Amino acid sequence: MSRNFAFFLSALFHPVFVNLLNLFMLFTFFPALSHGVPAKLRMYYMGYVFITTSIVPMVVVFSLRITGKIKSLSIEDKEERRLPYLITFLMYVFNYYNLTKYSVPPLLLSYLFSGAVIMLAIVVINYFYKISIHAATLGSGAAILLSAAYHNSFDTRLFLAGFLIVSGLVCSARMFMKSHDEAQIYLGYLLGTIFMFILL
Repeated sequence: MSRNFAFFLSALFHPVFVNLLNLFMLFTFFPALSHGVPAKLRMYYMGYVFITTSIVPMVVVFSLRITGKIKSLSIEDKEERRLPYLITFLMYVFNYYNLTKYSVPPLLLSYLFSGAVIMLAIVVINYFYKISIHAATLGSGAAILLSAAYHNSFDTRLFLAGFLIVSGLVCSARMFMKSHDEAQIYLGYLLGTIFMFILL
């Protein structure tokens, strides 16, 4: 694997974009959201969650880079990751608390609660040990496909196989770039998969 290809995979499947993909799969493979919610409302929910849990933290990262608080946008140092991770966690909590006041599908609330728990675990672990949020987000996506098959009897095997191949390539790219070692990748992927599958 060349460094340019590894960087391309790492950027293309950045947690910000994988989060959007996960939302898309959630609203595609679960009847309660794919058929039970009007199309315009689905787009609103997806846009709202994506902006608050991905775009807002990304703006924080850019702000930290501009002010010199972090060395690079890739924030390789685990100490530099603390604030962006904490902001992401708080956005999930805020969304969950805010949307419980409205007639929001319970499945979407479960997704937000799962995301909050995953981010809380990442925030805590990151204080002691570096963990891959790329892997955690990809693991969450795999859990969504597994959950769709388990709860809704969808045949997601082909999608899951493709998703696992992509996950393997991205995680290999992260290790090739020496952003993470194997243990950090495995821990992140298992954390995302287990919590999302159990809580969704």
